[in-house]
Amino acid sequence: MTLRGNPLLRADFTVEPWVTGERGEHGRAALDAVVESDVFVDDGPFGTTLEGDDERVLSCAPDRAPR
Repeated sequence: MTLRGNPLLRADFTVEPWVTGERGEHGRAALDAVVESDVFVDDGPFGTTLEGDDERVLSCAPDRAPR
């Protein structure tokens, strides 16, 4: 599947430690960075899923991208 000619990627992440019903500063920072990257974000109770073209998804975690 492609999006605007680029492969479509989906990634999931969880930020810990967390307290039920609260998002710590580090959790808010992670979510803000993903939202600003212009990808689809589903922020669920057990993790966050992002989806978009490969370049945008990989830019959310450049130190984790394959080389």
